[in-house]
Amino acid sequence: MNRQMNPSGISRFAKAPVSGAIAFLVSLLPERIKEREHFSSFQSNAAHVFSGIAECALALVMFVHGYDQFVGGFSLETSRALAAGGAQVSISEAQMRGMGVLGFVLYLVHPVALISFYMFLEGCVRAFAAGLSGRCHGIGALWATDKIAMFVRTKWRAVILHKQLGPYEPDSLFKDGNSFVLTSIEDKDWRERQVARHGDDFYVLSTKNFVVWGKYCRYRYTFRLMHPGEIIRGGIVVIPSASSL
Repeated sequence: MNRQMNPSGISRFAKAPVSGAIAFLVSLLPERIKEREHFSSFQSNAAHVFSGIAECALALVMFVHGYDQFVGGFSLETSRALAAGGAQVSISEAQMRGMGVLGFVLYLVHPVALISFYMFLEGCVRAFAAGLSGRCHGIGALWATDKIAMFVRTKWRAVILHKQLGPYEPDSLFKDGNSFVLTSIEDKDWRERQVARHGDDFYVLSTKNFVVWGKYCRYRYTFRLMHPGEIIRGGIVVIPSASSL
C-alpha cells in the first residue's frame, strides 16, 4: 500500500532546490532569528537533519585533511632534526610506527582537530534533535555571534538612554482636570492598567510615553480618575502629593 509523503517534509525539501537551499541556510541560524516571519516559512526538520549530517561530513573532511597536513609537517620537521645531527641514523619500522602514533596523539590537541570534534558532535546533536524531537538548533558559531551582537546592542541602547535621560531629577506631578501626569526618569515597573491612589481618590494608568522634557527625555505617565463602580484589580501604588516627590 503506497503512502504519500507530507509535502512539507523531505519530499518538498528534495523537489524544490531553491527553497531547499534557503531552508538549509535558515537551519544554520539561531532559533531566535528563525522564529521571525520571513524565516519561519522556510523552517524544515528535513533541512536541519541534512545540515547536521553535512556538518558531520565537513568535520570528518577537516579532520582527515588537517591530520594529513599535520603529519606531513611533523615528519618533515623530524627528518630535518635528524639530518641536522650530521650522523647517519637508521630508523626501524617500529620507530616509524611510534613516530606516527606520537604525531597522531599530538594532532588530537591541535586546534583543527578540536574544531572538527566540536563540529562533528554538534552536527550529530542537531541532526538527532531535528529528526527525533523536532527541535531545530542552529550552529554554535552563529548562536554565539547573535548573543554577542545582542549584548553589544543592549549596552549601546543603555548608553544612549542614559544620555537622553540626563542627570537624576525627582519625579514631577501636575493635575490635569480629572487626571494627573507623573513624569519620571525611571521606567516604572507598573502593569498596563496600574491603579494608583492619589490623595483620597483612585486613578488608573491610561497612557505611558517616552517624551522630550526640557533638554532631556522623561517617562510620562497619565492617570485618569476611576469611574464610580469601576473594579480595582491588582495591587495599588500610592502617589504622594507634588510637594512630597
